[in-house]
Amino acid sequence: MLGRTVFLLALLITVGLAACDRPSIQYALLSPAPARDPLFAPKQVTPGHLEYAEQPDTFAPVLTQHRAYPTQTQANYAYQRFLLRGRTTRDPPVFLGSTAAGAVRIRLFACRPGALNDTTGRIERARSYEVHCAADFLDPQDSSLFRKIVNFSYERGAWRMAGTAPPMAPAPWINPEPAPSDFLSWAPWGRRTTPY
Repeated sequence: MLGRTVFLLALLITVGLAACDRPSIQYALLSPAPARDPLFAPKQVTPGHLEYAEQPDTFAPVLTQHRAYPTQTQANYAYQRFLLRGRTTRDPPVFLGSTAAGAVRIRLFACRPGALNDTTGRIERARSYEVHCAADFLDPQDSSLFRKIVNFSYERGAWRMAGTAPPMAPAPWINPEPAPSDFLSWAPWGRRTTPY
């Protein structure tokens, strides 16, 4: 009887330790995201003040305009939907890089209306409910792995997240023109040119 109890206890400890060795993406998907998210907007946008939704959930600490934004919980649900979409379409979230494997949730830092365009690297005017946010990607111990700008859009009754990969190189000049030269600029009566 004592041998059977010790065996069962050892088995439970082994199974418990094996469960701790799951991939972190599985950890993110333990509580599935709901099918719909309520649409919340802060009552006012005041710099330096944290705004709360109707439920005891916060928006990002920095908001620029009075508009509808995802709350912290809704952003995590959108991140889960994004990971599930990447798993079902066999298109992993490449924009996050190799450190994405350890990111199990996100924390919004700052949000602004509009979407970041990957081609131009500029912010496009918001169509309906589109915002872009700087988000900290966190590991299971809530340590920040990296910060990235992501787009959120409210579609089909829920917030959806889209990855961004803007160009990092400066835009090349097309047919650069030389600055106009003014040979009499040294003279007191010389024509003045603009310095730029």
